[in-house]
Amino acid sequence: MESIIDTANAICAYFSALPQVKSCTIYGSAASSSYDAYSDIDIAVDVSGSDNSIFARSVPEMLGGLYPIIFFDYAPSLMPESYVVSHAISAENPFRMVDIKCTATPHFTTLSRADFPMNRVNHTLSKH
Repeated sequence: MESIIDTANAICAYFSALPQVKSCTIYGSAASSSYDAYSDIDIAVDVSGSDNSIFARSVPEMLGGLYPIIFFDYAPSLMPESYVVSHAISAENPFRMVDIKCTATPHFTTLSRADFPMNRVNHTLSKH
C-alpha cells in the first residue's frame, strides 16, 4: 500500500490536471507531516470560476477513476456553506479515508442537501 503522502500527491496531481481546477492543496496531518497509520487525507480543490456544488457531486466518480471507492459520503451538516466528500479507498485499511473539500470564489450554493445522495449512516462531520 502506498504511503499517505504518495496517495495525497497522486490525488492532487489527478485533480490538478482537470481544466476547471485552479488549485489542489493538501492540508491537515498529511501537510504537517504529523500523520500516522490512522490518519485521513484532507485535500481542498479550488474550482473558482465553476460551480463548486456541482463539482462536489462529481468528485466520487472522478476519484473512482484513480482509486477504488469502497464507499463515499457527503457531509450534509456543512452544506451549503461547505462541500466535503469523504471516500474510503482501501479494503485493507479502513482508516484510509480521503476528504475532498470543494471550494470556489465565489462560493456557489446551487445545490442543497436534498440534491446529494446520502448514505444512511451519520457522517462523522455532522453537527448533532
